[in-house]
Amino acid sequence: MKKIRGVDGRALEGSCKFILGFYDIAYRKIDLSTLIATYQDRQSIQTIRDILFGYGIDSIRLSGSDKFAKVDVPFIAIFRRRNLSFVGFTVVIAIDCANITLFDPLVEKLQIITFNDFISLDIGELLLLNRSVHTGS
Repeated sequence: MKKIRGVDGRALEGSCKFILGFYDIAYRKIDLSTLIATYQDRQSIQTIRDILFGYGIDSIRLSGSDKFAKVDVPFIAIFRRRNLSFVGFTVVIAIDCANITLFDPLVEKLQIITFNDFISLDIGELLLLNRSVHTGS
């Protein structure tokens, strides 16, 4: 599995919080933080998959940036961060022919960037999400 270097796992926690909120899944922040702390590798795509599954969100990993425009939102993308020497998570929440709206978990803000800018930063790894019927934590 590809490793994602981040800042102390903040991208993981921020992404999880946003996705749980998007799907209207109740959670306690302390429980989520405690669960995240049990994972040694807080920057891997597998960790985020495991945590979200515990809250009833199934996911599938998809490679290839040419496919991402054809998938349903939200999804988690792995991309290079401008002016920084690492890649990280972002949550894509809207796509149109010119722009991408994403949630940046490191700054906890929505951003709109051009489709072309996103393609230039995207490394082609996506985590497609689907709220399932199982119940989790």
